Amino acid sequence: MEFDYISFLKDLYKLKLYLLKHEKASTIDELSDYLSLALMTRDRFGINIEEELYSNKKHMYKCMHNYNMKQLDILLNFVNSNCDDLFQLSTNINDAINPNIFDCLFVEYGNFYNKVKKYSEKEFKDLIYPFFAQYGDNTLKAVKDLIENKRLLVGAVQKTDDDHDHDAFTAGSAVIGKTYILTYIDSMILENIVLLVHELGHAVDLQHTMLSQSKKYTAADPMCEVPSCFFEISFADYLVQNRIETDLANNIILAKLSAIPRQFLKYHKMLTSPSDFLVNTDGIVVFDNGTGLKGSNLRNDLYYFIGTMMAANALMIHKDNPKEFNKKFSDFLGLKQEQTLKQNVETLGINYDEFLSCELIKPYYEEKSNELIKRYKYLV
Repeated sequence: MEFDYISFLKDLYKLKLYLLKHEKASTIDELSDYLSLALMTRDRFGINIEEELYSNKKHMYKCMHNYNMKQLDILLNFVNSNCDDLFQLSTNINDAINPNIFDCLFVEYGNFYNKVKKYSEKEFKDLIYPFFAQYGDNTLKAVKDLIENKRLLVGAVQKTDDDHDHDAFTAGSAVIGKTYILTYIDSMILENIVLLVHELGHAVDLQHTMLSQSKKYTAADPMCEVPSCFFEISFADYLVQNRIETDLANNIILAKLSAIPRQFLKYHKMLTSPSDFLVNTDGIVVFDNGTGLKGSNLRNDLYYFIGTMMAANALMIHKDNPKEFNKKFSDFLGLKQEQTLKQNVETLGINYDEFLSCELIKPYYEEKSNELIKRYKYLV
């Protein structure tokens, strides 16, 4: 897919000029937007962009420190305020996971590896545009605007050590009024398209924020992965409903609902005794009281866990009443940063007790688990 490098660099320069002109008045959020976009140019294009915008470096470092501390406060407050509920939610979903599912998924992916279809650019658009159209004109418009104006890069340069395990990255700014997605994927196979749908979910959320006066999009928001995870799981379900690579799509859903909750299990000790642990401003556990959590990325693991669980429940609500759900989802995008976990869950039309008990999603998960395990009885 073609990417408009010139427009991207012009937008980055425009944001840089804005920050230089409004050095004292500009917010740390705007500086963070610039640094995110500048990081794209370094890691994806091999172009080094000056990151130190402020003439008073001491002021800039103070701003960044305050920003990082604010992110840490949000994370720790969320954990401390929801310890019991997170423990209950994690326990209930993991009780539903058949441990044999992981071996079955491993063999299944091996069987698919050399047989996957590669989609053309036209096939990619024909696949995702009808899907996003289900969620309203504004959602489809945001997705089309990004793709048709060449702000989606597929097949960027090699990863650097700073990128860790991320295969895609979404960033934007209200100053330029645009969002960009850059990825490392080099082929349009279905698994990669699901990843792109996840990132497009971030872009939809970001675009909604640019038009909203009620909140500021930030990766520190514990709900930041909910829209992207919702579109990701919903898209895989959409493929199943439309008989498009059904087995692979089912396995993507199953892997998402199994691996992420299982990954979060290791934090149970922290949830029962949060004061025994220390976390740095990157969300990394730096003291674990001998439990083996040191080095774990609490922020990523927690936010993806919350995103996945809320997304799976939201999909059940959407299946029951799509029109009503779309309205609630729009409300959620506008209000999510200002609400508690319970309020966010209920804004999506999900009963909070059913959310914690996993009663709404267990039948859906068990159905898909049983289908896969039947094919690999010899592993069970």
